[in-house]
Amino acid sequence: MIPFLLIVLAADPLPAILAQMDSNSAAFHSAKANLKRVTHNAAVDIDNEATGTMVLKRPAAHDVRTLVSITAPAPQEVYVGTGVAQIYYPKINTIQEYKVDGKNQSVFEQFYLLAFGGSGKDLAANYDISFVASETAGGVKASHLQLLPKAADVRKKISKIDLWLSEGKAIPAQLRVSQPSGDTTTFTYTDVKLNPKISDADLKLHTAKGAVVQHPGQ
Repeated sequence: MIPFLLIVLAADPLPAILAQMDSNSAAFHSAKANLKRVTHNAAVDIDNEATGTMVLKRPAAHDVRTLVSITAPAPQEVYVGTGVAQIYYPKINTIQEYKVDGKNQSVFEQFYLLAFGGSGKDLAANYDISFVASETAGGVKASHLQLLPKAADVRKKISKIDLWLSEGKAIPAQLRVSQPSGDTTTFTYTDVKLNPKISDADLKLHTAKGAVVQHPGQ
């Protein structure tokens, strides 16, 4: 008779998922995807949806750059790179620019690399991870993982993260961040391409001539 503990271990897909993430991370340098973002305001029970695209590049360790281009309902672009975050509002041709310090840069890198390029080892170091179920997310069959932050300062802002990774490949399909208030932000990724060629120009804001640059809070 096979010991019960061995049956449980054999049935747990989490180790294989984390191992696949390790493999993906070792080869990762860029990603492209279509994006749907849904923000839920728990206090008034309202969802706001936006759609667009995302481009992400990691040319070196601790050098993560991303450009999110929202096309609907209101055009907007967000660039975050080493030391800076920029939000471009095409309708008023204005860029709001913020400095990103070391701590915030680390949080930014961790957030994006949760799904794209993050290793299973790093995930396990920062979160208590559990396998929830096999579900459909982003139109693909995916493994649903629940992540509980280990750091007390992170738990003040994020109560949990739900991550859906395509089965067999561990490619991100969906990510949901839950706050202690009950508010959530859900990112659904489709047509994901790992390691496409991305130039520096692909990560630049598409601004019109004469764009005004503001530095809020400075």
